Amino acid sequence: MDRWVKRTLAVVATGMVLYHLVFVYYLIHGPYEHQAVHFGFALVLVFLGCWEKTKKFWPLWLGLIVLSIIATGYVNVFYEALELRAGSQTTADITVGTLLVALAIIATQRTYGWAIPIVAAIFLIYLFFGSYLPSPFYHPPFTFKYTISQLSIGLTGMFGAYLGASANYIFLFVIFGALLQTTGGITFFMELGKAASRKLAGGPAQTAVISSGFVGMVMGLGAANVALTGAFTIPMMKKLGLKPEFAGAVEAAASTGGQIMPPIMGASAFLMAAITGFPYSYIMVIAFLPAILYYLIVAFSVEMEARKLKLTSFPAVKLDKGVILWKGLSFTIPLGIIIILLIMGYSPMFSAFWANISLIGLTIVTGLLKKGKIPSLGQWIEGVTNGAMVGAMIGVVCGCLGPMAASMTISGLCIKFSSAAAKWVGGSLFLGMVLTGGIGILLGCGLPTLAAYALVAILMAPVLHTLGAGLIQAHLFCLYYAALASITPPIAVSALVASKLADAPFVATAVRAAKLSAGNFLLPFFIILCPVLTLQGSISFGIISYITLIFGFIALSVGIVGYCIRETKSIERLLFLAGGGILLSFTFLGNYLLWAIGFIILAPLVFGQIKKGQAPDKLNHLNA
Repeated sequence: MDRWVKRTLAVVATGMVLYHLVFVYYLIHGPYEHQAVHFGFALVLVFLGCWEKTKKFWPLWLGLIVLSIIATGYVNVFYEALELRAGSQTTADITVGTLLVALAIIATQRTYGWAIPIVAAIFLIYLFFGSYLPSPFYHPPFTFKYTISQLSIGLTGMFGAYLGASANYIFLFVIFGALLQTTGGITFFMELGKAASRKLAGGPAQTAVISSGFVGMVMGLGAANVALTGAFTIPMMKKLGLKPEFAGAVEAAASTGGQIMPPIMGASAFLMAAITGFPYSYIMVIAFLPAILYYLIVAFSVEMEARKLKLTSFPAVKLDKGVILWKGLSFTIPLGIIIILLIMGYSPMFSAFWANISLIGLTIVTGLLKKGKIPSLGQWIEGVTNGAMVGAMIGVVCGCLGPMAASMTISGLCIKFSSAAAKWVGGSLFLGMVLTGGIGILLGCGLPTLAAYALVAILMAPVLHTLGAGLIQAHLFCLYYAALASITPPIAVSALVASKLADAPFVATAVRAAKLSAGNFLLPFFIILCPVLTLQGSISFGIISYITLIFGFIALSVGIVGYCIRETKSIERLLFLAGGGILLSFTFLGNYLLWAIGFIILAPLVFGQIKKGQAPDKLNHLNA
């Protein structure tokens, strides 16, 4: 039985991947039927995964698999009829529609726990009982038939932006990340990270920052990124003397940034494109500068912490130039293909298709030329299966998010909530951002980043837009705080995984990770307040502002860590914080007097640190 389930899982996963690749070039059917097939594959894979883990409930999983095939198959077979009788569905239609919503909630619960199903249940209960609530939350009563029609079987709600993004874009990019791992592309990132340890005091820690950033470009899943790169970087950091909680914190902070690093951005960019209507290529471009700033903040904080702990660089670390060359080709060319095709105006689906094909082809060619190891058929299937499972998990949660978003729309709650929230904050954009950031972290503590972003975007992005923020900037703000929840106590999922790998106390790891990313908790505010960060405004002022942002956040990091060229005194830390804050304020106020005052405060501090710098400290790993 065990072997049969595993083989079935591999066959279904491979079939799902092949179907999506073929669909890029051959229009097998329409977009809604495509979503139904995608959702059917996702449900079957999730329930097969449950069967593999808890075999004693196999009749339940088999029943859910059969129901999933029947429900999604019904949509495919009767698609044209469902379009014609929209609003006047039959009893069979309503039964299938109810089943689709129930399957989405069950599969999401089995994948992500109870948080999302509970939120979904609250939205559904509101639809049925909101007519009994007082204003402003009152809505007219809806019949069960009308509600289910709007949530699923009427080809709205479930079949829309969220499931469409998963079926058209997200899945193929997830497969690309899985194939990259299968082909050994991760070793390329590790070698690049090692190069930093030859020059910087925080060398071993910078390996984690750099490698996690590169891996995040194609995977973009915080906790998974920690598990993948942390298995290598955390033991290395510990071996070279860093305390376990610091090693785990570095990896958690660095991996969290992968969720906002283009081109994939943890799949949230595709959802953002579907919700806002902006092209994915545009979102990828404007998200680049804030993401680079995120990693600069983490890298500089790590470097200051390392110098404070009296570490030195490790020039003796050997680099595998062969891996950098050959694996680098296997990664950079497919990634370049994605970027070039997107810039040329091709769809993300088309770009992801050729990225996957080129990655497979280059792996085989470079393996033959170098006489290196080419993954076996079993390894390819395992990689495809793992990738398809991750894609299926995202697919079912997107199937659950669709009805939740629809319930906000048909009840009018979205408009009511936006209006009420704008009044709560007194029309203040700043207070609106504080409220949104708090909600983002709260939801992100219990939900995966993709789901947390979607919910925060549904609730709060319209509020920020109403208060004066640009639409895409408001969505990026929501995404950043949903991602930062990964390292925010008390949940901090990324820090939790890192602490286990480092064998370190969880709370200490999470607090240290949040401290390393302290400046990044302010960064989303500048995405809205400083238009140049998202390529708005004049080029000259944009360059000055971006450089000023870098210096401002560096000054804040020095003040928080308490180290520059040498350890800082209390008054110096306060002045670094003040100077950094003034520089940051210049970027959205545009007053050059603030720019001058900021540098006037910081310049004497830096020169004083250089002048009074201590003699080179001896290497003291034990103090780490």
